[in-house]
Amino acid sequence: MREIDRILDKIESCIRESTYYPVETDRIEVKDVTSGEDWTEVYKSACAFLNANGGILIIGIKEKNKNYQLTGFNPDNEEKIKELAKKFTNEDQKPLDLQGYFPSIEIKEMLDKRVCLVFVEKLPEEMKYVYYNK
Repeated sequence: MREIDRILDKIESCIRESTYYPVETDRIEVKDVTSGEDWTEVYKSACAFLNANGGILIIGIKEKNKNYQLTGFNPDNEEKIKELAKKFTNEDQKPLDLQGYFPSIEIKEMLDKRVCLVFVEKLPEEMKYVYYNK
């Protein structure tokens, strides 16, 4: 079993049992995108992953006050996920297409909803650093 699948199982268990186990690290972030403002946090985390060691965004889960809430991933937001690689600029504010650094996206069933996993690769040293919104 992959490490990300173990993490998802742990989150699911926490939701069912109303318990909490921290899963976020420098390479794992959970994000809720039920409001438009929440996408800014997704972009910021993706930018950090690109500039650091890569990581995985788990979209459709809200973590607040040591509690997980499954908000789910709306398939209508799939286009925003596809455009994620185009949200970044270089130091001179020139737009970049970093599609190759977002190698895969997975939709996973969790309880009665879905979550979206966005895998982000780290940039090579010669491409660092990229920026989101300056």
